[in-house]
Amino acid sequence: MFWGILFILWSMLIIVFSVMPDDSLAKMGIDNSGFRWDYLEHFGVFVFFSILYLQWRKADPVKKRIWGLIIIGVIFATSTELFQLFIQSRNFNYLDLLFNVAGLPIGAILIHQLHKIHLSAAT
Repeated sequence: MFWGILFILWSMLIIVFSVMPDDSLAKMGIDNSGFRWDYLEHFGVFVFFSILYLQWRKADPVKKRIWGLIIIGVIFATSTELFQLFIQSRNFNYLDLLFNVAGLPIGAILIHQLHKIHLSAAT
């Protein structure tokens, strides 16, 4: 229940920041390579999204958890990006979406590794 509440609160926070007008958010700069550092924010937000979801659903069979993460994560990441089309001063950015979705498997790998470490320490 605890992880489910955290997951829902985190998801709501993502929605709030996704619908805020762009001018109310601090924009991170672009370096000489053209890389926007806020892509790392998108990545990190969805790594944490993935971890919270998998912790919440850890009683489910592994296959169900992973498919749930893929379906919910991709739909949520896509929806939050697409919704920005309807907000003044915001726009859809396919690279934001790419970094959102890329965070999902990394979060899954991290939580899997943490569980393995925890299990090996317990034995």
